[in-house]
Amino acid sequence: MTKDELICRLKNHKKNISSKELKERRLNKLIFQLDKLKNAAPEAPISSAPGINNDIRSKNKISNKVENAVVNKLTEIEELKNEIFDLKMEIQKLDDNIEDVRIRLNALNYKERKFIEEYYFNGRTFEEIGNKVYYELYNQTRDSKTIKTIIRNARNKMLKL
Repeated sequence: MTKDELICRLKNHKKNISSKELKERRLNKLIFQLDKLKNAAPEAPISSAPGINNDIRSKNKISNKVENAVVNKLTEIEELKNEIFDLKMEIQKLDDNIEDVRIRLNALNYKERKFIEEYYFNGRTFEEIGNKVYYELYNQTRDSKTIKTIIRNARNKMLKL
């Protein structure tokens, strides 16, 4: 993994988590819709009963309607299956990215992880991290150069994994 790929994954981490949740929600709806469609009773023509509309043209119209309904149902089922497959692939890709970032963050010590999260996930500046976050942790402040060095070293540590 390159430095740019890691930075991109870190910056998109929160977005990826949200996107994954929304896609999983959509997937569940599609699976429910597919089950509902598969379990739906086939449409039986009312006029197929004996004695009603016994002429051949009427029967041909009925069989064409039934055939079209079945074909439409099968087409819709196939489209749903394709959409479900595509969603599963997207969710898997997002999950891989999320898991990769989580594993790399877990390799860092608390201070490094906290600074990386604040900088990439919460959009804080080096100065804000040095004045607020570092102060919350150690009751001291640090200049932005020190924070930048800590974050750069933590990022390099994550790249070596």
